[in-house]
Amino acid sequence: MKAYILRKIILHGCVSAAVCVLLGLFSRGGRLYAGFGAAFLGAAYLLAAWLRWLKAGGTDLLRLLKRREARQVPYFHQRDKQKTPGAWPGRGKFPYEDSLDSERQQKDSVLPAQARLRGDAAAFGLCGAVLLAVSLFI
Repeated sequence: MKAYILRKIILHGCVSAAVCVLLGLFSRGGRLYAGFGAAFLGAAYLLAAWLRWLKAGGTDLLRLLKRREARQVPYFHQRDKQKTPGAWPGRGKFPYEDSLDSERQQKDSVLPAQARLRGDAAAFGLCGAVLLAVSLFI
């Protein structure tokens, strides 16, 4: 778990530092805009940490913003929805997803979903706090 959090901190810290350096080099304001960029990224990481922490606790706020998808026909009723192929055999079939790649990835991952969410929350919170602190000194 510690290695997962450390890897996340290093990855997001390097990306954030690169964005701040690019803002400082290529903007008209120089260090001022780099400081504003670091503050903005720090606040965004703190928001992401809070949302991940809530999701780990069972409250998913982003789910409320998503649109509901139309209900799909169950897999065993797929042949009832298929039309006659006609001249082009690929057309007219009801689209469905039958691959198990996402389920296989979840089973193969070492950390359970709750631990990953809590690790993400800790890493994002630490990155956000460091970026806000750095933005005061730029």
